[in-house]
Amino acid sequence: VVNPNCPAKLLERLVSDGSPGIRGDIAQIRNCPEKLLVKLASDETGWVRSEVAKNPGCPNELLARLATDDDADVRRGVAKNLNCPSEILEFLSADQDWWIRKQVAKNSKCPAETLRFQAKDRHTDVRSTDAGHQDCPRDALELLLKNGKWIVLRAALYNNRCTDYLRKKAIERIIRQGTLDVCKGAANEWGVPKLRSRNLVATLAADNNTAVRKALASNPS
Repeated sequence: VVNPNCPAKLLERLVSDGSPGIRGDIAQIRNCPEKLLVKLASDETGWVRSEVAKNPGCPNELLARLATDDDADVRRGVAKNLNCPSEILEFLSADQDWWIRKQVAKNSKCPAETLRFQAKDRHTDVRSTDAGHQDCPRDALELLLKNGKWIVLRAALYNNRCTDYLRKKAIERIIRQGTLDVCKGAANEWGVPKLRSRNLVATLAADNNTAVRKALASNPS
């Protein structure tokens, strides 16, 4: 049924099929007729509605309706949709379900203002996803680095928008709050090729744990 060349008349017959699997397959078709998506958006099965929400051809007014669906999986599908309008992503960035907020931060089309808002999210996974977003604004990165836990800081390290100065500060904060594994990671991997701060290298070189000093020695930078 997922065949994109499936005749419209056949789809119209199958859209009322008793199997949720068939109806969900129809909802996944990229060029599914809009009137069928509208029908499936009211399907009794949440999974079917979530497939409508993820469909890149889903009209904006339908996405707006699904963004308020009682089923969290449906709202999550809207957040994943790369054609989701910025105002709907902004709305979902305040959803009570942290996994939905994370999907918003993961959406490559997430607008800068929403990324700034999510930099203050109460959930670590949301902030770490925000820190890794390719379009995360510089001021949001600064906030994330200032108040972030090590998993947030690590995500920021790999962001191409992170400056050398911010990257150095992130590694220093990771070391101050990190466990042995975190410190080893900072010494051996996470800063490559940016681990060039003399003070930072000196700190790692003087670490009490041999494993950290060994990791630093193997760092090519």
